[in-house]
Amino acid sequence: MANKTYGSPAGVVVFLFWLWISDITLLLGAELDAELERGRRMATGESSGEDPVVPPRDTRAMD
Repeated sequence: MANKTYGSPAGVVVFLFWLWISDITLLLGAELDAELERGRRMATGESSGEDPVVPPRDTRAMD
């Protein structure tokens, strides 16, 4: 009886926990990638204060 009562809510909780762990993993991976890119730029002699983002190609919508 307890399995019928708690089975579905437990599945939802486990799924949400899995999503949370996946999100944390993606964020940490993106942060690690950004730091590695910054290290590569510093090794080549570029300033670490520069923004590594490429400027937009089309700025008509922003103007």
